[in-house]
Amino acid sequence: MIDIHTNTRRFQSLFHYLLEEVALVPTRLNKIASQAQRDLYLLLSRFIFFYNSVDKLESFLKEFPIFPNSFLAGGSADIFVIELADQLQRLKVEPVLLHYLSQIKVLQGLELRMTTSTRLKACLYSFTSPGGPMYPTRIVRHAAWEALDLLFPALLDSILDISLASSSACYIHGIGPLLVGTS
Repeated sequence: MIDIHTNTRRFQSLFHYLLEEVALVPTRLNKIASQAQRDLYLLLSRFIFFYNSVDKLESFLKEFPIFPNSFLAGGSADIFVIELADQLQRLKVEPVLLHYLSQIKVLQGLELRMTTSTRLKACLYSFTSPGGPMYPTRIVRHAAWEALDLLFPALLDSILDISLASSSACYIHGIGPLLVGTS
């Protein structure tokens, strides 16, 4: 949608209609073909954060249609997070990206497959380093670290362990250079 490229909300009423009057109303949802239902849920998954509808996430996930590849992709939460991660990777407008990152706390407690969790971690981690391919600003990098720390609190420790094991010197959040192998 063009809204995420301009940080406007021109299609918000359409989004809310599709979410509240179609996707969350089983009698209306069942009137459309199953492939159209799945496409609608994938579309809504990408924009539910942007249009400030995270309060409807629980009921949205309960009404999620069954996908033919569910045995591979996982349940509704997995498919939602996969779509969300794909959307995050496409965002180029800083205020929109920051908005998504600020909303991500609602994912706490979702039961995800290991592959989905890893995909989300990798997506968020891609925003933590300056330079390519994402070229995030400092504020985006900090927001991504906060999101990672909130959703995966043990991740920072494991990243530091990997960094320490694979580098002869590293910088640890303001502590200064630490030489590995020295006491």
